[in-house]
Amino acid sequence: MASDNDEFIARRRLLNEEMDENGLDSSKQITVNEVVESIGFGKFQLKCLGILGFIWMIESMEITMISLLGPLLVCEWSISSLQEALLTSIVFIGYAFGSPCFGWMCDRYGRKLGLTVAVLCTCYFGTLSAAAGGLVMTLLLRSLAGIGVGGVAQCVTMVTELVPSYARAKSIISLQVFVFIGMSFEGLLAFLLLDRLGWRLLLVISTIPLLIFLLLSPMLAESPRYLLLTGKRKEANAILEKAAVANKAAMPEGILIADVETSRGRFKDLFSPSYRTTTLMLWGIWTASTTLYYSTILMTPELTKVPRCGNIGGNQVMPCRCRQITSKDIVAVIIASVGELLGGLVAFLLIDRLGRKKTLAFGFLLAASSFLLLMICSNRGTKYGLTLFSRSCGSGLSLLCYVYSPEIYPTKFRAVGIGSGNAVARVGAILSPFIAQVLFSASDILALSVSAGIALLGSICSLFLPLETKGRLLQDNE
Repeated sequence: MASDNDEFIARRRLLNEEMDENGLDSSKQITVNEVVESIGFGKFQLKCLGILGFIWMIESMEITMISLLGPLLVCEWSISSLQEALLTSIVFIGYAFGSPCFGWMCDRYGRKLGLTVAVLCTCYFGTLSAAAGGLVMTLLLRSLAGIGVGGVAQCVTMVTELVPSYARAKSIISLQVFVFIGMSFEGLLAFLLLDRLGWRLLLVISTIPLLIFLLLSPMLAESPRYLLLTGKRKEANAILEKAAVANKAAMPEGILIADVETSRGRFKDLFSPSYRTTTLMLWGIWTASTTLYYSTILMTPELTKVPRCGNIGGNQVMPCRCRQITSKDIVAVIIASVGELLGGLVAFLLIDRLGRKKTLAFGFLLAASSFLLLMICSNRGTKYGLTLFSRSCGSGLSLLCYVYSPEIYPTKFRAVGIGSGNAVARVGAILSPFIAQVLFSASDILALSVSAGIALLGSICSLFLPLETKGRLLQDNE
């Protein structure tokens, strides 16, 4: 601790000497918050959102690929139902490991470097998995690709630190458009190429958005908050000046200043007295929203074939589990992605009106209601409508987690906070196949009741969050 204070004092002395040499008044000091709020939202932020959008497509494309790859390998390699479920869960296991690791990397070495390494990891191992000759190698390579996907969440850290407070929530939610684009793009690729080229080449071609990001990454700015917090004041000032020029706004006069922290990216900071309750409640919310989201996706094919409602034909035991993926299945995947847009739209409209906590609690209550209504025997159209509504709720709730988490944590461990929340959330993703497939096959009412109960717990956690962050400026330190 003494060495940290000595380094802080030394850097402060150097800063004062630099101001004296340049004839600057050290009393005119400005913070990153003041500069970002002053230059507003414009072309600079839109460019960054567009570049980061290519990364944000990764997870949605991965989900879509998983939903197609499992049935394909059932036919090609004659894998069991347990092995098919493992193929789904293994990516999320890698995600759970990669998310906090990339959070730590982004806090220690920069947001831009962490995102670039995550994309390289996903692209490299995703491409290698296309050459896998068996299930074991496929599981290994997909898990390693999942580690890279775990770094995707740091897009939110970048967006949060580059936009003014009044546009922060809506900017994060607007990333959901890229989820829709990613799912639709992967579905379109499968529709056009799967029969002609096979799943291996489809995996390779699916890395195109990652390659586009790598080409555009030199144009992506590093977070000025991170640069300033690590003592790189000139670099931070240069980026903010470019942002002001791009937005056609005046750069506020003064010396850019912030407290310099050397102890960054520590996991234990999440459990300091000031953040312990927040972290635990947020982890509960992350886990609940992710469990509901993926459970809904996996339940969708089975909800119209419930035996107690008279649809026994769909539950007959078949001599062979192999079922070829048809164009209708792929079109259904594309149509289902509309739920992503609906969830994002509702969150977009409510989050700055009701606030973060109330919107989260309300969203979980709506999700619980939809699961309870799905217990009622009804026609296929009603079932699909309620399922789409449930998926929209799950999508919106996940987005709200991405909004609240970076707003509540300070810059010095913001990336670790988001990364750890994402890692805990993957526990829900790993468990969701057991709720939506294993438990549902035993009792649809029990599976839907468990889902509704998880939603209610998520609502309670939302109400117990200590702070409302609507309109709150980002904090650099505790």
